[in-house]
Amino acid sequence: MKGVLPPTIGVAAINGIIFGVEGACMKVLKDETTTNHIIAGGITGGVQCIITGPMELVKTRMQVTGIGESKTKSSLVRTAGQIYKTNGLLGFTAGFGATITREIPAFMCYFGSYDMFLKIQNYHPSDENGILKVLMAGGFAGVCSWILTYPVDIVKSKQQADISGEFSSAFDCIRKTQSREGIRGFYRGISTTLVRAFPVNAVTFGAVEASMQLLSSL
Repeated sequence: MKGVLPPTIGVAAINGIIFGVEGACMKVLKDETTTNHIIAGGITGGVQCIITGPMELVKTRMQVTGIGESKTKSSLVRTAGQIYKTNGLLGFTAGFGATITREIPAFMCYFGSYDMFLKIQNYHPSDENGILKVLMAGGFAGVCSWILTYPVDIVKSKQQADISGEFSSAFDCIRKTQSREGIRGFYRGISTTLVRAFPVNAVTFGAVEASMQLLSSL
């Protein structure tokens, strides 16, 4: 369970930012087109990196350096403090380039494919099976997003877990991963991720849609 605390305490804020920014962008763009959702998703991905980058760094470092240590030593505060002590505030930017490279296309695909899947199903909020269509669209959107960006996530995770300075850059990480593991090295663990992605994102979009309908009825 090491490394669970950061994403747990940040998930509400992150989802609030994600759907809040996307919604605000769509108000500016006005037309509910798939293209506009893709644009809004790209902006959303860039904005939320400010939170997810440092948070995922701390989570990864806790998972790596916390092995065999007491819960106190592998705590969130201690891990964040060690990062700051070693590299200052710049230490929290480790892997940020890979993070933003992942998040922008990921959220472009996420919101764009969600809108596309809803339209394929001829979704309307008043549909009798509307919530089921939302769940299906959300699940598939999450899967598509991960398929598109999983290799970048592998690179990002390796960079953030690199406490020995093995990788000099994202390109160095890519080169060494390719040399040691081949193309499979960039897709290790993807099946588990995709199995988890469908229900998680189905529930996320379902909860957001249900909340929006509830608020609009008040």
